[in-house]
Amino acid sequence: SGDNSDPNNGTATGGNVPTIGGGSDIFINPISGGINIAVAKPQMVYVVNAMGAIIYNGYVQTDVDVSLPYNGIYVVKGETTVLKIFR
Repeated sequence: SGDNSDPNNGTATGGNVPTIGGGSDIFINPISGGINIAVAKPQMVYVVNAMGAIIYNGYVQTDVDVSLPYNGIYVVKGETTVLKIFR
């Protein structure tokens, strides 16, 4: 008769709690002259400009302010997340 009466159908089960930002573990906020990068867990973070030059790289414990000298496109890469930003 094809009746799929599974009570959990269409609902998430288990102990997973969604993270803020759609699963991202890196959070970016604009600051004067650059960005603040906050991390959900300590990790290596890289900031690269559109030409491929590394603007910042380092192990971030909680957050770091990064100066972005020019307006343009930048890529922020963590251990599991890559974000594109426009300044």
